[in-house]
Amino acid sequence: MPFYRTYFLVHNEVTNHELRCLVKEMARAVTNNRGAVFSFEDLGWRNLPYFLLKQGYRRKFFYGRWFTMTFGAHPASWTAIEEIGRHNTGILRLSTEKVTPYNNMWKLRSTFYKPISFYTGTTEKETNMPNEDFSI
Repeated sequence: MPFYRTYFLVHNEVTNHELRCLVKEMARAVTNNRGAVFSFEDLGWRNLPYFLLKQGYRRKFFYGRWFTMTFGAHPASWTAIEEIGRHNTGILRLSTEKVTPYNNMWKLRSTFYKPISFYTGTTEKETNMPNEDFSI
């Protein structure tokens, strides 16, 4: 089963109820194609480097709320997600990419950093830190 990650930008006029319905609709498109949603993350409100125009609206959007959804499903779900994003007036931008499993998916933050001994070339026992508690 291939894995996908979808990023989408929602403008500020979308209510919480509309957003909840949008998320349910996207999850339903994935589960209808024998898939599963692994994570759904709110990346927060962000200012945009340039204004965006949405067809059907007569105003410019200078900021929006980013979301990401990681899922595994049949490739037909990709087109279903893109179709939802194309016809929904609340989504300003949508991008879906294929993710290789375990390499580009979410990892714990501690896995990005190497241990201190890698940089210093010493082990824990060779450090000059005293083991006793010195009190005055």
